[in-house]
Amino acid sequence: MDGNKLNLDERIYIDFNNAINKSPTISEEDCYSMLYNLACAVMDRLETAVRYLNNHWNYPETEEEFLCFLMFSCMLNDGVDKIYKKTIGTEPECNCKKKYFKEYCMGNPAYLSEEECPTDEAFFEYFRSISFAHPYETNRNKTFKNLYGLQVSPWVVVNKNMMPFYHYAEPIGVRIYASIKQDENDIHDIMFSFEALKGFLIEKYSALNDVTEWIKKSSEDTFNEWRKERINRDQAPTDVLRDACRILALRHESTYDIEIIIKYIECPVTDERNLKYVKEYREYLIGIIPEICDCIESLDTAGQYLQERRSYVFCPTGLHQMAHYQLEKIFSYLQERHSFIPQGSDEEWGLKQANAFYTEFARKWVFMDVYQMNYTEIKLLIMVSMFMECKEQGRIEVR
Repeated sequence: MDGNKLNLDERIYIDFNNAINKSPTISEEDCYSMLYNLACAVMDRLETAVRYLNNHWNYPETEEEFLCFLMFSCMLNDGVDKIYKKTIGTEPECNCKKKYFKEYCMGNPAYLSEEECPTDEAFFEYFRSISFAHPYETNRNKTFKNLYGLQVSPWVVVNKNMMPFYHYAEPIGVRIYASIKQDENDIHDIMFSFEALKGFLIEKYSALNDVTEWIKKSSEDTFNEWRKERINRDQAPTDVLRDACRILALRHESTYDIEIIIKYIECPVTDERNLKYVKEYREYLIGIIPEICDCIESLDTAGQYLQERRSYVFCPTGLHQMAHYQLEKIFSYLQERHSFIPQGSDEEWGLKQANAFYTEFARKWVFMDVYQMNYTEIKLLIMVSMFMECKEQGRIEVR
């Protein structure tokens, strides 16, 4: 690729990719499922096509190289057309132009009038057909069917030495055998400059910017609607959180952490000796709720994440050696208590780790019978013990 020559700007497809990936609805809403599938296909195909075309932007050396260039050109052209029509609802404006291939169409041997001259898009589709897609029988384009009749093609033309015959610095084209003779001749070369083809591709590819802007505007419109949503805070703390979950669900966002907070606030406490410290922890959780709601209403997902972490990330100093391992197994393995717990199962191992953590640390603050309590209460009491230890150490923070 010659770095001094204008080529296909990779930032265009990267911006498109980013707009799709940041869209709050395209990947989630059922009504957009086919658009999302198409967008993903276009993202991958365009990345491949643009990189290939840029790496082969100089005049092709062989027929095979030119055919490969045409194949990736079609991939780019079709991809932009399809996603443009699917999003904006029309064809790109450049599809109506007669600019890049007009010199051939209105010159020798075609001599078409301005009115007869096909658009660049129509000519490109015709050239694609006759050069490699349907070289054995092409008559789909009405203009060229009237001019040449049924056409077949033995080869594409790539030869700089032919410049004196065609007056192009970098002539490319295709030879056709026509069923209708022109000047008693049924053999013709359809020739134009390589620069014209590249110019056509650059303008078509640039139309992807319109799609990117459409997606960005659609996303911003959605965000603006979401910003109007307000959580009903004039109700019980857990109902406030449930209303927050309702809004997050509409946005296709995770509600897992908030649902855990609700469980910890509502979980029955089976041993009265735990009520004092459980109450302190729950008051702390309830105190976080307004800040969580503020973040949700302002679409501050990073802030929301940090506030939710405040409910369960406690890092007291001086934990015993196996504490982190035990915590990982407790919160991973103790999901639903079964009436029969198989020996050697993950559930049995999780209970053993819960009992060990209670014995080595949590008993300072809570009373636990891990073999009788439900798993939500076990996790609640473990969180209470961690919270109280951090509170004693002055370490209630998020890391």
